[in-house]
Amino acid sequence: MGSYLAALLYVVCAVAAAALALLVAFQERLVYVPVLPGLSKSYPITPSRLRLPYEDIWLHAADGVRLHAWFIKIIPDCSGLLISRFITHFLRV
Repeated sequence: MGSYLAALLYVVCAVAAAALALLVAFQERLVYVPVLPGLSKSYPITPSRLRLPYEDIWLHAADGVRLHAWFIKIIPDCSGLLISRFITHFLRV
């Protein structure tokens, strides 16, 4: 009886490890990552390509995470309208 339980435990662990390996191998196909056709995933589009004056700024979230943002100055003496766009995939910069 004990050997059957040990064999069952090994089979369950092997199936779980195989499922985890498959999830890691196919993660880019399972998670939607928005990329414009013909462009790389590094998101090379910046406001400068649209001839907009901008500044790179870094925001600090309450949990300590640094967020990268662009402050686009459409009117030179603009004191601030903030439009936030959050990308829903994880990216290490």
